[in-house]
Amino acid sequence: MRWMALFISICVAVVSPTLRGDDSQADQINAAAAQAFDTLQREVLGARLTNEMTVGAFVEHCHARDALDATLHGAEQIGGTRWLDDQTVQVRLEIRGADLARTIEKIAEDNSASLPAPLHTLRERLKKDFSHRIFSATATSTAAGAADRLCPDASQIAWRAVTDGDRRAAIEAARHNAIERVIDSLRAVAWDNGKRHLADALAAGAVSDSLRDWLSGRPIISMEFRDDLEVRISLAASPADLWPALSGALGKQSAVSVPRDAREWDALRHQVKMKMAAAIGAAPAHASAPGVGAGAPLRIISREPPAWASTSADAEGVSTSIGGNKLRTARVAENIAMARLRARVDALSLDSEATLGQAARRDPQIAEALARGIGRARISKVDYDSPEPGAVRVRMTLDLESIWRELAR
Repeated sequence: MRWMALFISICVAVVSPTLRGDDSQADQINAAAAQAFDTLQREVLGARLTNEMTVGAFVEHCHARDALDATLHGAEQIGGTRWLDDQTVQVRLEIRGADLARTIEKIAEDNSASLPAPLHTLRERLKKDFSHRIFSATATSTAAGAADRLCPDASQIAWRAVTDGDRRAAIEAARHNAIERVIDSLRAVAWDNGKRHLADALAAGAVSDSLRDWLSGRPIISMEFRDDLEVRISLAASPADLWPALSGALGKQSAVSVPRDAREWDALRHQVKMKMAAAIGAAPAHASAPGVGAGAPLRIISREPPAWASTSADAEGVSTSIGGNKLRTARVAENIAMARLRARVDALSLDSEATLGQAARRDPQIAEALARGIGRARISKVDYDSPEPGAVRVRMTLDLESIWRELAR
């Protein structure tokens, strides 16, 4: 079953971020960073030290997960915080395999008497497979209010039979399902030796309403549009995130006596951590759009080239120094420039009804033509140590006639 993460298709052109509330932006950045860290952590834990043993199994055997996590928390954010549009932020983390290798070797030395494999074998594997490796992870976070802007990929033909209204309704139903899943999981939480129950506080209304409002405003960290027309959504809502909202709401209600001291509050917080469900929900979409679907005719491209076909487009990307490595820094700047160039191409008018980006999201042949055309973009200028020492500025240029030629085919 194919699925498309939210960052693959957003139903708007990429624009410069519009400043919103600092707290809202901070929540989004933190959510993307946390998701990137979780992904990076899973990649490292799943890496193999031997044919039979992963890094995760090794650190669990040595009871050294904290030591590994301390090293992982030193992962660098690459390329800065990127706003893909005014509502979606992207964070990329990287950590050198050599740093992980030193930590793993130290753990092995500290536990040499009970290692699941010979120390020299681990050292050889670390030197061979980790020393020159880079572990990385990228994650995005979209503002809660922009959920209805997220779309399936143009290649998912089944979704062409779903109207925009039905897609938005499915997204909201999936979000509601995620919210109710979290609240239902909290009903079993109790304190005061089982005499007080969170279910009673939630039943009174004020606490559950407060939590629903809080969860509704959480950033979206993933959206899946499945080929069976099911929408799946994940909200940035960990137990640690939720706790201030929950404890604050409990303190304002009178239906249930709150914990009496810090010890009871800590015990309650621990229960919330253990019992709270992940904020993940799902809902089906209804295929009801007339005249669309797998057999629908594709858009007819005019034989007359538009005015933009005789021009060119360019875009710049800038990256601050990445560990003093000019090649890696230039590659990040190139990726930023390419993303901006694609945004400019997407904003070009195909006809009076749609831009190129809008047409590509509805027609896989147009999407493929754009991909081929944009693939002909070239680096026209590279400035090292600009705009500051160690930074790299890259300019990408694209002859737009190549886009038109691909469309005309």
